[in-house]
Amino acid sequence: MHHQSQLRNLNLLLVQIKSGDEIAFKKLFKFYDAQISGYIMSITRSQPLTEEIVQDVFLKIWLNRKSLSGLDSFKSYLFIIAKNHTFDCLKQINRKKKREKEWMNMAMNHLPNDYGESALDNSYEKIQEAVKRLPPQQKKVYELRREGMKQAKIAEELSLSLGTVKKHLMLASRFLKNQIKSQALVN
Repeated sequence: MHHQSQLRNLNLLLVQIKSGDEIAFKKLFKFYDAQISGYIMSITRSQPLTEEIVQDVFLKIWLNRKSLSGLDSFKSYLFIIAKNHTFDCLKQINRKKKREKEWMNMAMNHLPNDYGESALDNSYEKIQEAVKRLPPQQKKVYELRREGMKQAKIAEELSLSLGTVKKHLMLASRFLKNQIKSQALVN
């Protein structure tokens, strides 16, 4: 009986949410938040990432609220969205890590040959520190490029000319190479 009334309440909430009722949506969020968080956490093993994904999943539910009624099982629907979004995020993170690794390898090619393995371990942190010291616009351009965005897209995104984007990338790259070389000499 309890399950039956819970189901009736859920269906009522879904109808209310479909018509844009934010209070009903908050109730739904409260009801499923812990279950979804636990599920996503079991996959990501990261609290901050889990929180971000949970927000995204519920935002997706809200944005697609018009299609909520007529679902056989809202819970299944919710968990499928959560699973898909979680794996999409993990793939994205892995792609970013791969790019970072490729970028690190490229940066390391500019180091002296006797640059030791232990020094290599903390180079990444040093490069990150150096990136923080870039002028704001250069830093923005550089980070977008490192995330894999094409130069033309960066120009469009930041309302800059393609020439300016290329110049920022060249200056940022030169600055970072000099930073890496000077760090290598210090160590």
